[in-house]
Amino acid sequence: MKRASLTFVLLLTAATGTAFARGSKDLDTPPAGVTPATVTVSQILKSYDSATGRRTGSIDTSNEVWQFNKQGLQGTETLLRSGSDYYSKLAAGPLVEEYGQFLGHGWHRDYNGVVSPVATQDSASFEMLLIASNLNDASDPKNDVKMLGELAGQYVVQVKETGAKHPEFVYYDKKSGLIDKMSYVSYGERVTLTFGDYRATRGLTQPWHIHWSDGTASLDDDFVRKSMSVGVPIDSMKFITPASSMKFQSFSGNVKLPAKVFIDTYTIDVGGGYQHDADAPTLVVRVNVNGRGLDFAVSAGEANTIIDSGVARELGLPTYGQTTHADGDDVAWDTVLPSAEIGGLSLHNFAVRALPFHYHANDSTKVVGVLGFDVLSSGVFKMDFDNGTLDLYPASTYDNSPFAGDQGATLNILFDRGYPFIQGTLAAHPSENVLFDNDYAFSYLLGGFVDRYPDAVTDVVTNKSHGVATIPFADSSGYGKEVSVYLGKIPDIQIGPAHFVNYQMVTVDGPLYYGGHEVDAIMGGDVLRYYDVYLDYPHNKIYLQPNKSFFKAFH
Repeated sequence: MKRASLTFVLLLTAATGTAFARGSKDLDTPPAGVTPATVTVSQILKSYDSATGRRTGSIDTSNEVWQFNKQGLQGTETLLRSGSDYYSKLAAGPLVEEYGQFLGHGWHRDYNGVVSPVATQDSASFEMLLIASNLNDASDPKNDVKMLGELAGQYVVQVKETGAKHPEFVYYDKKSGLIDKMSYVSYGERVTLTFGDYRATRGLTQPWHIHWSDGTASLDDDFVRKSMSVGVPIDSMKFITPASSMKFQSFSGNVKLPAKVFIDTYTIDVGGGYQHDADAPTLVVRVNVNGRGLDFAVSAGEANTIIDSGVARELGLPTYGQTTHADGDDVAWDTVLPSAEIGGLSLHNFAVRALPFHYHANDSTKVVGVLGFDVLSSGVFKMDFDNGTLDLYPASTYDNSPFAGDQGATLNILFDRGYPFIQGTLAAHPSENVLFDNDYAFSYLLGGFVDRYPDAVTDVVTNKSHGVATIPFADSSGYGKEVSVYLGKIPDIQIGPAHFVNYQMVTVDGPLYYGGHEVDAIMGGDVLRYYDVYLDYPHNKIYLQPNKSFFKAFH
């Protein structure tokens, strides 16, 4: 199964888009009670092909509407498709987001109207083709397919995709030949996708009811197709990238925001009884919500604004029926701030993601949220770590690069769903998947890169026992993840203007995904503290200007 939770599961939970690959010892166990069957896989697939049929008609378009109940959050998705061009609108109460693609260029508009390119395959829309693709996993010649047997009126086939760690199990109905359900592993959990209410449209039979479950009933997702038209003309203007609509109220000219910077020494356990230290800044902005002053960290690399779920409940923010607790644990949910003030700048009906917050707690300041791309895309933000300031300029101020000399560096950004990626060279291997984020105390090398180029990195401690650290990775279950790390040495690394030889870099033991990217490295606060950072997101650029700390540290 190529997708984390088969499209629909990501409709609202993929706001942060982050995931670690995990494993478990019992994930490969076949279903209980399966007995030998006399039919072959080829006979089952032939029966399935006959049951599903083939779509007729020369015009490759579709217009369909789905109704979903996702963890209690109810809404609809409207999907228009013409060939490979598409438009998808998801609405749940006041929460509305859109996806699209036109002539190969994908885009996403979030709940606040902020538009970002989608540079990789979008798994949060375009559902119908992705579902059809998954239903045909067993017939894909690249996959390893074998017959397991039969069970309660069903034939059970095991499918293992090329490179997959765990198999999926596909249940075919003996009478109809259609797929009743599929069981697969998503981020270390075995989940079940059930199909029902098959109907034929223009010769192709498809399910009109889909149910997803990981075994926790309150977190189940249910999807019902309400209508479908095939082969009808669709206006291509629907597929074109729209303009962002989110703006601060009454913002004009330069504004100094109520910010402060903490330069702290961070220590990380890298295993073998060793620790690694770094000095890094935390840039904090005061945000007033419902008359209450809250401290939010500014994160150049976070796509969405995040608030601690406990604080969200204290503020009485709406849940729109979505489940917020399951099996004693907090569940991430989307909500809306009726109003928020940042140094005189106003935001109204601003959507945020409520997550359990496990990072950035210290004695003097309690950070309860993160300002991300949705806010930072509204102008040009200058982060001054030496003087502890944050300035906001209109985007037009920087229609041209502010640096005429050779001290400043300009970084071009590739955005994917609001995550900023820059280019770098890691041990002579070019990479376009370096995440830029000041909110990480350390710069990191990620396990996916190490897996591809094992000779590029040396474990400094040379001990099989790695350390454990809490790092501000965000996903649908929280902000701040406890992961396995070690200290790696890389012979040569260049990220932006920073060039290091035999650099010791904290390495995460496992892959990390942001947006649709597998991240190779993260440029964090331990490096960025030496620069004034201009986040010129409207022009897809970042400017780095060496500051006083730079010239003190590097002569």
